[in-house]
Parts: sequence; C-alpha cells; structure tokens
Amino acid sequence: MGGGRQRPGGRPESVGGVRVALGLISGVVAIALVAVLVDRFVLGAEWWQVRHTVTAEPVTPQREVGPPPGPLTVSWERTTHIHHGSVAGYDGVAYAVGLGQVVTASGRGLEVRDARTGAERWSYRRSGWTLLGWASTRSRLLGYFERDGDRGARLVIAFDALSGGLLWRREGLRPAAVPRATLRWPAGSGVLLATDDDRRTLIGVSAATGNRVWRLPLPKRCRLFEGGARPSAGREDLVALALDCGGEERHSRLLAVEPGAGEVAWERRLGSAESPEVSMLDGVTLVSDGTALRAFDEDGEQFGVWRGDDV
Repeated sequence: MGGGRQRPGGRPESVGGVRVALGLISGVVAIALVAVLVDRFVLGAEWWQVRHTVTAEPVTPQREVGPPPGPLTVSWERTTHIHHGSVAGYDGVAYAVGLGQVVTASGRGLEVRDARTGAERWSYRRSGWTLLGWASTRSRLLGYFERDGDRGARLVIAFDALSGGLLWRREGLRPAAVPRATLRWPAGSGVLLATDDDRRTLIGVSAATGNRVWRLPLPKRCRLFEGGARPSAGREDLVALALDCGGEERHSRLLAVEPGAGEVAWERRLGSAESPEVSMLDGVTLVSDGTALRAFDEDGEQFGVWRGDDV
C-alpha cells in the first residue's frame, strides 16, 4: 500500500502546503485590515487634520444706528491668505456680516470674528480638504468640503453660528449651487438646498439635524448648472436658482423656491442658454443672462429690463 510522501520531520507535504496557503491568506487579510485601520484612524482621523476652535464669549453689541457723523476711520483690519486648492476657480475669499460677526470663507476654511473689534471668535479648517461652499440660516453656519484630488469625497459640517460648536456631519451631500464669487450655498428658513448627482432634483436638508425634509423634481429636461459665477442667490424665505434646460432650443430658466416648504414660488424663462448671474436685494431678484439685466418682483413679475450684453 502506498501513502503520501513524508517530509523528513514526518509531516505529509499536502498538509504543509495547506498551512503555507492559510498563512499567506492570513497575512494578506492582516495587511488589508491594517490598511483599513490606518486609513480610518490615522489618515482620516480628526485629531491631526482638523483645526477647530470654539468660543463661549458673547458677541460685542453693535449700535442700532449707523456710524457716527464725520470722517470714517478704520476700526480694525485682518489679512486672509488665499488658498489655491485643487479645484480651479474657487480660490477667492468671501465675507458676510451677521449676528454681530464677520464670517470669512475661503478654501482654507471658515474664520469668524467679532464684527466690532475684529477679535477671533471661532474657526474651522481641514488639512487635505478645500472649502467649496458655505451657508448660513438662522443660528446655523455650515461648511461644504471636498477632499483634495477626490471630488467624490464630500463632507458637510454644521456649526452653531455663535460658538462654533460642532452640531453634525454628513458625507455625500452635494450643494444645489455654489457661486464661485461668494461660495455662498443657498439656504433659508432653516433648510439647505442640496441636489442629486444628476442635478435634476432639489433636496431640502434640515440645518438643525442634517436630515432630508423634502424632495422637489426639477422641470422636465432641466438641471442645475454645474457651476457659474453667481448661479443662485437667496434670502431666508426665498431662493432663486438658475436652470440649464434642453430640448429643441436650449435655454436657461430662473426657479424661485420657498426653502422652508420646498414649494415653487415662480418660474421664468430667460433669454439665453448661458449660466446667468443671480442676486437678490430685499424683494427684488436681479438676473443678468448675457442678453439683458432683468428685475423681478416678489411674485416673479418682470418690472424692469435693460438690454445689452455689457449691462
């Protein structure tokens, strides 16, 4: 009778081969596990890539009236470094004043100062990520970040506007429209306006919780513009968004949405297929589409038009 070949130590060669294979598999699994743990707890860890400061100090009260009569003088000034990130066209700096604070938004992150004194209040930045949008509604301030070199890695972070305290984080959210000129993500009535990957649906996201509160399909053959200098503008009770619409004749449209309810207030066709520049002043919506500057009232009625491509 024949048997399996024996090694000098008396062990069958087949058993030894199985053990070698199992050892190799275990080694590969261990290496993969280590790589996952390193990516999650080292490369993606908050403790080294995030610089976040908060405050418990109240905001310095501001005067109810404007500046005193006489020559204006400089109260304070600060320098903001321009961040040259991996996404072209988003290397500007934007400022806004609200709740007695000056918000500075740049690719480096968010920096909030006391509007009266210029003293630092709170800030947030992430190493290896670029701030490509920010929003403010009620007592919430939010930042939209993308990982450098990987635009598919998206992160939205919500803060308490006064203290800078972290409220929530969500991965994968995409802003409905972010103007390159201001980085101001449209929001209002405590709701952020997001969209899907095809940009054919508006999604209302609660600024308080990060949860979806409504969904609104855009008109047929229309989608949000991929980018633009000012493709959107908004107030707390109304947001205006530019739409890129196809069909036999490609054109742009302006869609006004009530952010709290997710309802369309009005919709108007514009004069060209270019991404228009949109701004809102009190109850007036201004749109420049390359053919004319148009003014719409609160109900969407056009009450003024100045034609020409250089208005």
